[in-house]
Amino acid sequence: MTDHDTGHPRTPSRSDGDARADGTAAEPSSVRTTDLFEVLAHPDRRVVLSALCATGDDLRVEPLAAELVRRDDAVSPASFDGSLAGDADTPPSEATVSAGALRSATVSLVHNHLPRLAAAGLVRFDRDRERVRPTAAFRRMQSALETLLETGASVERQTVRTVDSR
Repeated sequence: MTDHDTGHPRTPSRSDGDARADGTAAEPSSVRTTDLFEVLAHPDRRVVLSALCATGDDLRVEPLAAELVRRDDAVSPASFDGSLAGDADTPPSEATVSAGALRSATVSLVHNHLPRLAAAGLVRFDRDRERVRPTAAFRRMQSALETLLETGASVERQTVRTVDSR
């Protein structure tokens, strides 16, 4: 999924999915296990996947960025309350997140995390409209994703409790 020489997200090859008549690549029909675990390794990508699992719909980038700013690393679909700051087509208020933190999270999503999720075949990212939506491959494996995200969050919570009790 990443170019191991540069560390940048790789672009899916034609073998990842069939080409459409207009020459654009179609969504991959499946997600490689290695790619799945690689994208799950970062807490910001887990926030995005949890939000997509919870809403099942396309999401705007800015509310996702606001969510990254306001949430901690232990995320799961069960802990996601179904709302994103500024989700009603209005930007999050400055009381919710600082402008600098929101800008930093947006840049991180647009230039790193969303392209990686797209390269893995889990999302379609429309950079022009600043929207992300789940792919057919995501929908086919949504139940397994939810289980992985919830289990990972549970393990993280248990680890924190164990470390804090020492």
